Amino acid sequence: MTEQVVVLGSGYAGAGAIRSLEDALHGEADVTWISDVDYHLVLHESHRCIRDPSVQEKITIPVEEIMGDATTFMQGEVASVDTDERVVHLDGGEDVAYDYLLVGIGSRTAFFGIEGLEEHAHTLKGLDDALGIHEDIGRASREATRTDPAEVVIGGAGLSGIQTAGEIAEYRDDQGAPLSITLVEGLDEIFPGNDDSVQTALRKRLEERDV
Repeated sequence: MTEQVVVLGSGYAGAGAIRSLEDALHGEADVTWISDVDYHLVLHESHRCIRDPSVQEKITIPVEEIMGDATTFMQGEVASVDTDERVVHLDGGEDVAYDYLLVGIGSRTAFFGIEGLEEHAHTLKGLDDALGIHEDIGRASREATRTDPAEVVIGGAGLSGIQTAGEIAEYRDDQGAPLSITLVEGLDEIFPGNDDSVQTALRKRLEERDV
């Protein structure tokens, strides 16, 4: 009986696993790929959609362009995994049996126990997140004025926070939007842990963009 290999997630780990498995197995096992979206997102470029949603066409790769004929793709969200019976249960009611399971569904944002943060903040873990930020800053801009600008607060001055601040600043300047942008970091550094010259250059660039 042919062994069943199931891969969860279409991020870097999931997409990479599919390519590697197809190269290694040569059709000797049935591979099923499950994800809640039918594309691979170039995640480190997702912040660009905050300023210009049309960029999504350039940073999403359909699963059909990644997998070969030996792989079956199923779109759906995982409801639960029964590790005793070796079955993945999807929210649509489908059950997918496996002999080997690779879980590559990504990480979750840490909110560090800050009250109200999870309920009221955006995260940036996917395409929908970036598009949601775009919609909300647009809405906030329309309700704001030059004398009373909308306040945008970005938590974390790591790479993602810096990129997000830059894209929102670009949006503000392109649209003439009344936005005040603040980047908050727990340490007294931009891009913590990196070379001082890089930190200084990034800080200068953000200040020039009125962040």
